[in-house]
Amino acid sequence: MALLTSEQRNEVRHQTAWLGLEHGMGIANAYLGGHGVEYAAHVDDTPSTRYGFTYVNMGDPYRPTVLYDHKFETFHWEMPWGNLVEAREGEYL
Repeated sequence: MALLTSEQRNEVRHQTAWLGLEHGMGIANAYLGGHGVEYAAHVDDTPSTRYGFTYVNMGDPYRPTVLYDHKFETFHWEMPWGNLVEAREGEYL
């Protein structure tokens, strides 16, 4: 079973486009019953550009969650953020 239904995913996308990523991820957090929204910094981040990812904290880095990858400007709907950090070793602070 998917973490979010297609309708919920569309709502997160819509709210992100309309009111910004923090709002959209807040909606995802509410749907998932998460522990808030976090940002994992990338080594190439600057004050004006983000390359890390924003994710719903589910309390375990290997539990599937919703995350937004700023580097590739895309949502991942069921990716444990711990797996992303391991796959891109050395890219995150």
